[in-house]
Amino acid sequence: MQLKKKKMYETQLEQVDNNIARVNEQQVMLENQRTTAETVLALQQGVRANKATMQVSIASHSACNCCLRCAAWCILLLCLTACFRRFLASHAVQRT
Repeated sequence: MQLKKKKMYETQLEQVDNNIARVNEQQVMLENQRTTAETVLALQQGVRANKATMQVSIASHSACNCCLRCAAWCILLLCLTACFRRFLASHAVQRT
C-alpha cells in the first residue's frame, strides 16, 4: 500500500512539474509577443514620421530626390532609435 501511495505522489509531482514548465513556457511566449507588438508599434511610428518628413521635405525643398531620400532615411533612423531607447527603458523599469 505504501509503494502505491509513493508512486501516486511521484506521478502527481511529475504532473505538477510539467504544469509549471508549461506555465513558464507560456510566460516566455507572452513576453515575446508583447515585445513583438511594441516593436511593430515603434516601426509604425517610424513609418508615420518618415511619411511626414517626406511630405515636408518635398513641399519645402527643391533638392534632388536622392538628397530627400537620404534625409528621410536619417530621420527615420533617428526616430526608430529614440523609440527603441524608450522601449528598452520601459522594460528595464518593469523588470526590476
